[in-house]
Amino acid sequence: MINVRIYGSLSLMISILVISMAVGLKYLLSWHLTSFLAVVLATTLAYIPHELMHIAVARRLGCLSTYTLDPVGLVLTLVSSALPVKIIMPGYVIISAPYYDSFTRKKIEAITASAGPLTNIAIGLGALFLQLLLAEMFSYYVILLLLKVIVQLSAWIAFFNLLPIPPLDGNKIIAWNPLTWGAMFASSIGLMLYSLF
Repeated sequence: MINVRIYGSLSLMISILVISMAVGLKYLLSWHLTSFLAVVLATTLAYIPHELMHIAVARRLGCLSTYTLDPVGLVLTLVSSALPVKIIMPGYVIISAPYYDSFTRKKIEAITASAGPLTNIAIGLGALFLQLLLAEMFSYYVILLLLKVIVQLSAWIAFFNLLPIPPLDGNKIIAWNPLTWGAMFASSIGLMLYSLF
């Protein structure tokens, strides 16, 4: 039987590859390999921290957790490479809580769910600040592309995950605290709109 940590790490690597294909296929097909590698790095910096924060917070709250692939989500993510709107859901964090009362479980799920999108909002804002700062200093295409993709992916991952529909993070957060969900959702929309326009 494969070690849980090894499985989780392999699953994350496969997810990064699939998301990178969905987001950066145009660069790969046109042989802009440097640009595609920038997309892979941006994907890693936008996606991995999101999932690792889910895991870290769940474990901090006394739960077992690991990342796993979702076959349907993998296919949808790959198919979205041909679409203008990307579906980014190749996997998810499984949480096993030792608490049986519904109140505590609901709270743990909401706090754990909040960790991922909040991480993306922070990463997106940080990359946006660097992008604005560096754009004034020099115009090295690959660096600016890297930062642009980090901002856009972080904003999109946060927004998509905060949609209040099961099994997404937003559904768990809004069930626990609608005001917290509203503030996070508005932040993700603002970041996404700014990154696009």
